[in-house]
Parts: sequence; structure tokens; C-alpha cells
Amino acid sequence: MPNTRTAVRLGSVVVAAMAGLAGLTLEARASMTDIAIWCVAIANLPDTAYQRDYDYACGAGADCSPLQPGGACYTPNNLYAHTSYAINSYFQNNGQNASFCNFNGTAQLTTTNPSTPGCAYPY
Repeated sequence: MPNTRTAVRLGSVVVAAMAGLAGLTLEARASMTDIAIWCVAIANLPDTAYQRDYDYACGAGADCSPLQPGGACYTPNNLYAHTSYAINSYFQNNGQNASFCNFNGTAQLTTTNPSTPGCAYPY
């Protein structure tokens, strides 16, 4: 049977998958189908949630140096963007394991590249 690209909705996460791989984890599908996965903050949350997640990610191994003034990802200079970058770095540094993209329900996996001009999110 030929592989056909389909969109699969998993809760609030839309991921691309190849038919026949439904029994595999998101990470396994991504590695087998060259699908890039990022972890980003959920939009429109209170700043206190973003600050908590940013502080945790940056303190737990995320590379937050690009978010410092003059860094490649300082702009856009808002808490949502900085938190998304930080939690994605944390997620990537932990092998794209979905359990590292939870943050008490304030983060989500995406296959949509969240990079901005001048700021490439790792994947």
C-alpha cells in the first residue's frame, strides 16, 4: 500500500503522519517521516503562566542565550515569544520527548515552524 500523507488531530495538536504509522508515538512518526516538531506555549494565557514556564525551561537546561538583549531571538520582545522559544529549546534538548512539552497544560506540540525572521527555532 503506498504511503499517503494525512493530517491527524491529536487533541489540540495537528500533526502530519504517514498512513500505517498510527500506532507509533508522535516522536517515532516524526523521526521516520522527517516531520519537524516544535513545542510552543499556548497563546492567550496569563503572563504569570508564561513567566513560570520561561523560568523553569531556562533553569532546566534550555538554551535561553538567544533571548537576551542583542540575541538572535530577542525580537519579538514579548513574554509569549520568549517562553515559546525557551520551552522549545527545553523540549529539543530532551530528545523531543512529548512529556517534556507539557508544562502543566500550557504548551503544545506543533509541526508548524514557529521561527520568526532572524530567529530559527531548533528542531
